[in-house]
Amino acid sequence: MEDTIECKCKCETCKNAKSKKLEMSVKVWERIIKTQVHFNNLALTIRKLTVTSLGAITGIILVSFRFVSPENNIDSISIILCVIAMVLSVGFYLIDKNWYHKLLQAAVKKGEEIEEELKKDIPNINLTQHITCELKKNKLKEKISDEYRFFIFYLLLFLIPLCILLLILHFPELLLS
Repeated sequence: MEDTIECKCKCETCKNAKSKKLEMSVKVWERIIKTQVHFNNLALTIRKLTVTSLGAITGIILVSFRFVSPENNIDSISIILCVIAMVLSVGFYLIDKNWYHKLLQAAVKKGEEIEEELKKDIPNINLTQHITCELKKNKLKEKISDEYRFFIFYLLLFLIPLCILLLILHFPELLLS
């Protein structure tokens, strides 16, 4: 919001204008908070979808080995499913990191900006700033940045089908027992 020249008088017109401006600013702040919640929910949904889909594919792969016999070639299906799982984990990582997380960060930044503007009129309107401050106190966050936490989460999800793929290719007897 742009700063306007404040009127020094105490007339009703000026009081009403300032009150309206403050009311509009609070509505904008509320919308920004709702936007932050929306983007956070999207990010959590993509992570849940990632875990669910990779878990389902991994389960299908492992269950398929119960039905392996010399006549059917379940290895090729399992290999394809492992590759699909690995591609999905990379895809979900890229979507989460480069899209949803960036949108959430932008909404948080805008929330902090408007809270800074509003704090002179409404001292306790600092939800975004307070959450950001509390997150900075997190000891794990001090040691591992957001980018690396993303990478570690999705790397672990990538490694599961990779390990199964390596077992299929090099030690299929372990999966058949």
